[in-house]
Amino acid sequence: MAKNKELELKVENAAYVVSQLKQYRPESLKALRKSLRKEMKPMLNKITSEINTEVSAELQSRDYEMFHNGRTSWNGVRASMSVTSNKKGSMVKIVMTGRGGKLGFNYAELAGIERRPPRKQSKGWYSTSVGYHSYDYAGQGLVFNERLTRDFGKPGRFGWIRIVKRRKEIEKEIKQVLDRYNIGLSRKLK
Repeated sequence: MAKNKELELKVENAAYVVSQLKQYRPESLKALRKSLRKEMKPMLNKITSEINTEVSAELQSRDYEMFHNGRTSWNGVRASMSVTSNKKGSMVKIVMTGRGGKLGFNYAELAGIERRPPRKQSKGWYSTSVGYHSYDYAGQGLVFNERLTRDFGKPGRFGWIRIVKRRKEIEKEIKQVLDRYNIGLSRKLK
């Protein structure tokens, strides 16, 4: 399965700033992370509740067979945000995934992304019965992908599109927290 889509906000010298905070002021980095999560929580809750109510109802009304007790069932979505640092300058990362370890959201969100042609036959396995087992693919998932694309649009159809629509709001919230944090940090250093 394809990796979850992520929204990253780039901050100049983020890796350096986070590494310095981690080394010299770990309590400040902890406070920054807590502030960012606190400020972003209402917006992420709004996005997840939209998906969990509107999209879930839409999927049920259109008779998508995703409501069962299995691992691939639709159980809604949860969003998390983390403050990270990498060489690309990424600072904040928002990840959305299925609730309760269920993969229904992940599959429905990214269904239709095909980076390579599908296999003709499954990976094989040995079991307690004699021999090597595998099965032929007969287009499993293609109908699901086409139907989701027809009904809801291209991959990134539930969570990603809602985050992108609110990108300016998200950036504004994060910038306000970083500005407040910088003011607090410069006071401590004086």
